Amino acid sequence: MRANRIYAVLYFFSFLAAVIACTFYCMTASGIDACVRFAIHWEARQNGGIFESAFFAFRTLLPLFLLSFSFGVTIYAPLIGGLCAVVSALYHGAYLRFLIAYLVQAHTLSHLFGYLCGMLLLTPALLILYAFSAAVSIKLFAPKAERRDESETAFGGTLFCAPYYERTVNLRFLGSYLALFASFAAGLFCLCLAQAALMRIW
Repeated sequence: MRANRIYAVLYFFSFLAAVIACTFYCMTASGIDACVRFAIHWEARQNGGIFESAFFAFRTLLPLFLLSFSFGVTIYAPLIGGLCAVVSALYHGAYLRFLIAYLVQAHTLSHLFGYLCGMLLLTPALLILYAFSAAVSIKLFAPKAERRDESETAFGGTLFCAPYYERTVNLRFLGSYLALFASFAAGLFCLCLAQAALMRIW
């Protein structure tokens, strides 16, 4: 899917930009203070349980998830998906850089591998979520060519068959859309749990 590749490129370069910017920021006085505050946060997160750590990670993803969900049925979804990819990459890059600074000061890199493995699970899931939201929008608002029988295709008559219900509320579309995003939310929380567990293992 083209949107997924575009979002992946945006994520990669935004992630690198965040790591580089935070590297220079950590050398300033305010950056040192931020590193101290991050150390307090990280120790509190590690001292809490797995569910508490997972809930923190999920809570940070929730605003972007809700933004993608809300705009998925509008014409702005592709733009919002790109914005969400950039913001999530900036957050993950900055968080990783502060974590590395903390672990270097603590003379241990053990938790870094667990965090990175969890991030490698979460990042593709987030990009798929943003691309899915964009795909729904494109399907709904792209100029319609010749009508074809979509009832025999995947999702025919439910999520992707909105032309059958023009000028009316398509309850099957709405139900499918809500169910799929609820599944995405549950999957993201499970991945956050996996990341929290991996950080405990290492």
